[in-house]
Amino acid sequence: MSSMGATSEESIALIRKSLVETRGFLRCKESDLWENGFYQYANRIAHLYFLRQICNADAYLIFIYFIKSLN
Repeated sequence: MSSMGATSEESIALIRKSLVETRGFLRCKESDLWENGFYQYANRIAHLYFLRQICNADAYLIFIYFIKSLN
């Protein structure tokens, strides 16, 4: 079962194509974790690939984590 929210076959095919293309560019080995375990993370990486490589945009991906202060 995929963790992507798409339901139409056309959307699912486009998402899978994008993830495969991104994995190829990054030279990552094939893994179903891109669709299942880490889909949200992989989707963000695929968007960054699309913006930087396909659209030639000066885009960056920044993860910001907040933690509760124990003081």
